[in-house]
Amino acid sequence: MSTSGSLLELEVWENGIPHGELLPATSDNDGGVIVDMQQPMDSDAFLTALRTSMLEWKKQGKRGVWIRLPIGLANLVETAVRVKTHALLFNLLTTVYV
Repeated sequence: MSTSGSLLELEVWENGIPHGELLPATSDNDGGVIVDMQQPMDSDAFLTALRTSMLEWKKQGKRGVWIRLPIGLANLVETAVRVKTHALLFNLLTTVYV
């Protein structure tokens, strides 16, 4: 890996090997992916998985990432926002039922 890669790439790849697993996601109708987080996850593991996933989605030509986090996973919000990149449209969704 050259040192000219993005910070996102440098933090995820070491010696050409990706770190972390891809987040579970489904394709949407607009060329993006929807990540529907349901299982608890440590914020460090989420950070690695999100960076790895975003690199893969970018390679696949995806244009946007929608992340759904239930209130029980609020600990991941700050991490999700930190990974924001201009390479992909990025949105964090919450749903409140009244």
